[in-house]
Amino acid sequence: MKVLQINLNRRPRSHDLMEAKSLELGVDIIIASEPNMNLIRNDESWMKDKLLNTGIKIRNRELSLGVTESREGVVMAEINKIKFYSVYIPRNDPMENTERILGEINDVLGQRPKRSLIAGDFNGKSAEWGEKRTDRRGCIVAEWIASKNLTVYNEGEKPTVMRWNGSSIADITVGTEDLKDQVRKWAVLDDETLSDHTFLYYEVAQQAVPAAGKEPTANRWNLQKMNPDKTRNAIKRKLDQTDEKTPGACMQAITEACNETIPKKRGGRTRRQTYWWNNDIAEKWKASTRARRVLLRARKHNGAQPALQEDYRGKNKSLQLAIKDSKEKKWKELMEEVDRDVWGDGYRIVCKKLRKPATKINEEIRAEVINELFPTRSIQKWPIRTEVVTPTISEIEAQQAAGRMRNKKAPGPDGIPSEIPKMTVEVCPKYVTEMMNEW
Repeated sequence: MKVLQINLNRRPRSHDLMEAKSLELGVDIIIASEPNMNLIRNDESWMKDKLLNTGIKIRNRELSLGVTESREGVVMAEINKIKFYSVYIPRNDPMENTERILGEINDVLGQRPKRSLIAGDFNGKSAEWGEKRTDRRGCIVAEWIASKNLTVYNEGEKPTVMRWNGSSIADITVGTEDLKDQVRKWAVLDDETLSDHTFLYYEVAQQAVPAAGKEPTANRWNLQKMNPDKTRNAIKRKLDQTDEKTPGACMQAITEACNETIPKKRGGRTRRQTYWWNNDIAEKWKASTRARRVLLRARKHNGAQPALQEDYRGKNKSLQLAIKDSKEKKWKELMEEVDRDVWGDGYRIVCKKLRKPATKINEEIRAEVINELFPTRSIQKWPIRTEVVTPTISEIEAQQAAGRMRNKKAPGPDGIPSEIPKMTVEVCPKYVTEMMNEW
């Protein structure tokens, strides 16, 4: 599972770049502190705390979501049997509030926490996660981490916060002992975020648990690179060598033939870009990232750099305006498209926004509904037919049925696309009809 962690500083444009970076990296889970309240308040895709200070968003629908719990400053979501916590401790709050939020985490963690990953902006400094000095809040958080026997995944001394007056490491990632070998590739990214904070990226190794009703497909062949003649010849050769005329033997022969002649698709989901992305924004993002990196390095060695700071601010502002202009332009184009095609993208976007989760009903009402829709009746005994004559299928009928199958459709659980059965009937009609008539 790929995770992107960020403090968004309540900025809408930071949300935009977060989504763009998530698409670029193929991120599965986003853990965000200080999201924009107006953007997440009514967004069902976000699991947020009671104060809207922190949240978790699942971008990969194939992940399995278990229990969730929301407190003040903390939200927990169990994803693929791992509990992810998103935490935010305000910088200017009294120390009592820090201890209260840590207590909220303790209530959810329990006495012996297992398979839990806790991430967010703790606004504390400690040598435990790379700071050169330790402040009071950092000391409290470090002691809490030690008391729960948690592992800190932050690596190096690269700051996660950069403000006009300095930089620090405020965003941290910690986890239970049983996850220490599963959290990999933890890194602070250099990309511009339009926030004071940087992107944190890491991966949590875990065997995927398919969502309810979905089965993983083992066969993922790239039909665009298929040589049809080679595949036909391989299917015919495999079936001619098969003595059994059973569905299992047929499937095995077809699968072996496809594995020999068709290359597999590369793993992972297709990476897309946000609708407002363009080359101008890409160049301005690179320029702002470069200016931020130069400023950070200069500060580290030479202290304050007013000229570099001003250059970075200019490029940062230019990037924000480019994103805003692009989104406004795309909105106008969408409005014009709605006038031309009522059932186009505008209709699909509105339907998606209006979609609500299923209404929850109590047990009594559910029982009444079931009894009304499915009334109980006496069992009807039907006469059993002793002799059933099933008409046979001819080769022509099998070929006609295969011809009606449409190409480029999603395969079933076996992962075999419709193009392959059509080829099989084409090259071995006798084998297929005899198998179907026998089974």
